[in-house]
Amino acid sequence: MTAVVPNRDIPPVVSVLKSFDWQRFLVGWCAIFHAAVAITLAIAPWHQIYNAGTEPVFDLASRYVWVVLYAVAGLAAWSMLQTRYRPVLQMLTWVTVFPLGATWGVAFLLAVLQNQGSALSVIVWPALYVPWAIAAVRIGLGRR
Repeated sequence: MTAVVPNRDIPPVVSVLKSFDWQRFLVGWCAIFHAAVAITLAIAPWHQIYNAGTEPVFDLASRYVWVVLYAVAGLAAWSMLQTRYRPVLQMLTWVTVFPLGATWGVAFLLAVLQNQGSALSVIVWPALYVPWAIAAVRIGLGRR
């Protein structure tokens, strides 16, 4: 038989982690990431953003179109933090965020499959977007 530990015996860090609003954290992280990408695409020298992995996305649209799309995704996600997850705002956020991630993720994957680009980007991109997808589903279902 195992003993049940009363709440007063739980270390404070465990209590904080249990009560932490992970969905809001993920949405905030999503907002910051997309804003940072928009800023980077806007101000970084071309040779620092154009490579085998990004070539397919820049063939689709100019860097400034991507700047606007990433800025919209970042602002939409940030707006979700300011409101109570309104359905239209959720749809705008996730319909912007996930196609962006898919487009860039596929571009990085294609570059690696053609023996170009960075294999790390194929790991990093899904590692960013999968937690956001989980948060999107949980928010959409109204779960906390």
